[in-house]
Amino acid sequence: MAKDHCGCQSKGAASAKRRRRSISPPPSRVPNDASCSSTSIPQGNATSAFGIDKSTLPATTYRVLIDGKHMREVIIESDYLVDVVPANVELAGAEVELASLEHRETRLRKAIAEVLTDYDYIFIDRPPSLGFLTLNALTAAHAVLIPIQCEFFALEGVAQLMKTISLVKSAPIPKSCVSRAS
Repeated sequence: MAKDHCGCQSKGAASAKRRRRSISPPPSRVPNDASCSSTSIPQGNATSAFGIDKSTLPATTYRVLIDGKHMREVIIESDYLVDVVPANVELAGAEVELASLEHRETRLRKAIAEVLTDYDYIFIDRPPSLGFLTLNALTAAHAVLIPIQCEFFALEGVAQLMKTISLVKSAPIPKSCVSRAS
């Protein structure tokens, strides 16, 4: 079973050393024999980081969340030995559209469940905001990694995020926890 990790402050992503089964790890955090996968933030920065042209995507994370497209239909194998569930600017519209949909906070968790056993690790690259996209990531994740810059406003944002994580953990929906990077 994959270990989902939700990175809620977007700092980009790097590649795994070799493919077993994967969807996008952060730099130097995944063992060489592990597999990873990643979904992207609305701007599609992680998608671009893996050399995928955002303008030619047949389907994206948006289609998974809004239209119920299957995750397997969207996954793209990158040149960096990591599978990517791509995103582009259309994902920004999902924030508004999710508000009126049923099960809006668990759509990503349901989609990831389809591929959970295919990967050792699944990293969810999220924007530094507290909207429905981040709530979806938190409800889908088993752990949360929060890369930050050492500055006052970043620490202030972490305090807000920790409150949100506490609320999500106490809600009847998810099972999320906070992990500390070593």
